[in-house]
Amino acid sequence: MMTKKSPPAARAVRYWFLNGTTIVLEVPYEKIGVPFEKKERAVELTDSEKTKIVDELSKCEAHIRTGNLEMLEFALEICNRCALPLPGWLLPYILEAINRLLRSTPRARQDKLQREIHQIRWATVHHLRTSQRLTLEDAFAAASEQLYRTRARGSEETIRASYKWMNRHPFINALRQNGLEEVNDFAREQYNNKQVASERLIAVELRDRKKPKYW
Repeated sequence: MMTKKSPPAARAVRYWFLNGTTIVLEVPYEKIGVPFEKKERAVELTDSEKTKIVDELSKCEAHIRTGNLEMLEFALEICNRCALPLPGWLLPYILEAINRLLRSTPRARQDKLQREIHQIRWATVHHLRTSQRLTLEDAFAAASEQLYRTRARGSEETIRASYKWMNRHPFINALRQNGLEEVNDFAREQYNNKQVASERLIAVELRDRKKPKYW
């Protein structure tokens, strides 16, 4: 008699941060999706899944305590998308981050935005090279064309400069230590969501322009 096979276990989802740190959520990707994408809510989670996410987010505290704002932002985004109440341990870090933001300089914010633009360009070139087997020069040309209507647009020469800059960045070096597959996965994810990332960068720049001069 044939026995019914149980469905395969859901694959854990790994999310990357700009400083090379990562977090793994033991919840199906389809239920959370891409953080910061224009989506009001994730699919409703079961109580068991919510418990898993809360447990995983608690592991972020050590990194957040050291000033990892990307991980703090991610924790808040996941709580929002999954309709989870904010864990009490997060509140002091949120207040501290707001205070730091109020003290940050326009130059520091601009440097961070430029860093993200470099990353989008790098990811586009890397993904096009690996997925379409393009030469490096052809990938620069293709990336320039594909990014034309995004905040990361630039000439082939500009794309080349960003690619070289990111290739020397500690974040990319940290990804390489985990193997080529992880580098490829990260580049593919960034490539697939380049338009969403571009819209977010534009929104941040517009917001900064509207801030009073004393900021």
